[in-house]
Formats: sequence, structure tokens, C-alpha cells
Amino acid sequence: MTTRGQHIRLLTLRFDSQMGEYDDRELASFSLRHRVTSSQFNFFEEAGRHYCSVALSYEPLAPSDGGPDASDKPVMSPEQERQYELLGQWRLEVSRRKGLPAYMVATNAQLSEMVLSGAKSLQGLSKVRGFGRSKLDSYGKQILEVMAGIRQPEVGKPKGASHSEKTKATHPTQGEENGPTTEPLPGV
Repeated sequence: MTTRGQHIRLLTLRFDSQMGEYDDRELASFSLRHRVTSSQFNFFEEAGRHYCSVALSYEPLAPSDGGPDASDKPVMSPEQERQYELLGQWRLEVSRRKGLPAYMVATNAQLSEMVLSGAKSLQGLSKVRGFGRSKLDSYGKQILEVMAGIRQPEVGKPKGASHSEKTKATHPTQGEENGPTTEPLPGV
């Protein structure tokens, strides 16, 4: 649907009781191919099943912006692939804890951009498209810790182990180079 130059798309997401979350694959795929300018969510139940209706206002991405005719996913080194995987696990953890769809924490494209840019500071993360002040304040430090190997996602970790036990082997010593920095951002 198009209204005065504005595109609108309606999606219905079904709650997957086995996963304990809404199946947002269609939404995630859509958001990789379009620049979503606003969204509205409506939760409802029909015939004993739970759904989330999503109304999206969007602009199609041009091929140069990563749109449908752009080349496939950028090639990542094995270390970058590992960082991407860890960030994906962290995102799943956060989205489940907050009751949000994973793409609301960070999209796949944003995770790729974080990894490929090698961001090591909040300033670096602020350059990721769609990752503004609110997301930086909410998730920036955690993302930098995951990327630096300081924080390991809890997904798949044995229950009962403390955070320090889980991260002890990968925690850098004081003053180690390439660790995350959390300097304030000017005007972001």
C-alpha cells in the first residue's frame, strides 16, 4: 500500500510457544530490504493463538544502500564470523529478557556493520546506521564487551555458573589494548 509517497506494509507474526517468542523472520527479512521509518504493534489472540500485527511505514533501499539488488552478505573473516555469532546470541538473550523481537535490539545488518567496522568504542558504534543514542545507552557497553571477548552471551551456558566464572578466561587485564572504551559521545 502507498499513501502520498509513503509505503505501508502490514505483517502478522504468530507466537511460537516452543520458542517462547514471536516468529519474526519475515519482519527481519523485510527490514533488511527496506528502511523502516515507523512501526506500530498490536497484539491479539484468535482461536487460542497469540499474534502480533505490525504496521510498517518504509522506504525501499536502493542497491547502494543494501537493497534487494545489492551483492550478498559481505565476506567475513573467521574471527568476524565468531563475533557476529556471539552478538546474535547476545541479541537473542536481551530480546527474550525484555520481551522484544530480536530486530528491535539490533538488526542483522546492524550486527554485520558493527563487526565489519571493528567498532571498539561508543563513538564507533554510533556510526552504525539506525543505532542512535537510545540503543547506545541501552546496549552499547554490552556490545563492546561481547566484541572484545569480555562478555560471553548466557545462551547455552550451564546454569549456576557465575558471570565471573563464565568470562574469567577471556577477561583482559587492566590496560590491555583493543578493549572497549566508553567515552562520552559528542552530540550523538
